[in-house]
Amino acid sequence: MKANLWAILLICLFLVNGCATTPTTAKSDPVENMHKVNNFDGLIDYYQKKVEQNPDDLASYEQIALAYFKKNDLESAEFYSDYLLERGYQSQELLFVRGKIYASDEEPANAIAFFYQSIASGNNSGDVFNALGVEYSKLNQFSEAIDAFNTARLRGFDELTVKNNLAVIYIAQGNNQKAISVLTALLEEVPENKKVRSNLAIALLRAGDMTSAKSLLKDDFSSRELVLVSQQIQSGESQ
Repeated sequence: MKANLWAILLICLFLVNGCATTPTTAKSDPVENMHKVNNFDGLIDYYQKKVEQNPDDLASYEQIALAYFKKNDLESAEFYSDYLLERGYQSQELLFVRGKIYASDEEPANAIAFFYQSIASGNNSGDVFNALGVEYSKLNQFSEAIDAFNTARLRGFDELTVKNNLAVIYIAQGNNQKAISVLTALLEEVPENKKVRSNLAIALLRAGDMTSAKSLLKDDFSSRELVLVSQQIQSGESQ
């Protein structure tokens, strides 16, 4: 059996859009251009030179923290974020990023606390509410997760992501038919999306529809592997 097949099929695959956005000026300049092309190393170098000249330039430290976060250097992003927070510097974006770092460290309670601080500071983006829904899901607080995902949707967050995340909640709640309905419609829109296809296969297997699940995953797994997964699902639900 392929390595980690069970984990691949049963982990809820949230389509999280990760990075917070960084405001840029309307006038074209080198910093704006670096933002546009995701030149995070260039941004870090630019703002580090500014804080060398002025160690009290906390706004530049924030930009360093955000650039490290977008670069996926979470250790450095955490270091600079905590430095700023310890000095009493806060912004809605910094608080959101600190929450995302806690989320990556699998500390959902701390992540949720920082997301709410970001919201209280004026962050009304769909991004923060979607992230909030993901963390509530990790705690099995499904009602709160659904409310957060729906708020994200109302704030203009990506429809496909929200619908997929809601479907994952329905699966976790045992409402497989509702999940199948949502995911089937999604897959018609994005037939090549592996996360949607995998989640739909999970819902179908949990509903006992091996034939349809096999059709979805025939290019990825053998019939024997799917039978084993189905047996594990049934065994888990009967405990």
